[in-house]
Amino acid sequence: MGALGLGVGAVAVCAAAALLLAGRRAAAAVVALAAAFATSRPCLFEDAYLWVGGSGATTGLHSDDENNILLMTRGRKVVRLHAPSDRRFLSPNGRYDSGTECCDVDAFLGEAAKAGKYAGYAGCPAPLRFELGPGDALYIPAFWFHAVRSEALSVSVNVFFSTPLEMARRWPQRAFFAVCHEYLGFWRGDCVCHRPPSPPGPAL
Repeated sequence: MGALGLGVGAVAVCAAAALLLAGRRAAAAVVALAAAFATSRPCLFEDAYLWVGGSGATTGLHSDDENNILLMTRGRKVVRLHAPSDRRFLSPNGRYDSGTECCDVDAFLGEAAKAGKYAGYAGCPAPLRFELGPGDALYIPAFWFHAVRSEALSVSVNVFFSTPLEMARRWPQRAFFAVCHEYLGFWRGDCVCHRPPSPPGPAL
């Protein structure tokens, strides 16, 4: 299953995120509460992010442990999507990113080029491809691998959301790893959130 239709609850989550970004917190809370009661899998936990990027801006191939809706407001973006069953072909690496698994495969190479560059990619099903413009939305289920590239100056919002049961299953482990990373220094040399230290400058 690739692109999934937006149900009542998902639309309500999107509306709540838009209201939250507009500063209307009370209205956003009401809409989010309505979403909880409108679905059999209530979406009570959500985070919204605003993305602005020029032509060619790329987010590499990765999966997230939460459901995700990407909404375009300006420009165009191309999304490549792989099912979780394709994981063994995508060269997942150990780079730390909270709630995310990163992959080495460049999703925007041609299929022949990927098979030639990455030995483990041979036999992988071709990714699903979506092109999003203003007003379009794409639902990316949890643990589906995806890469995103802007085809022009683009503005988009993505909303992560989880049910209480999903939160209970995933967040204790995520919180434990976050504490190990932020306070104990684990994976500091191989993560997406800390730059390696700069080499010392010339002595004066």
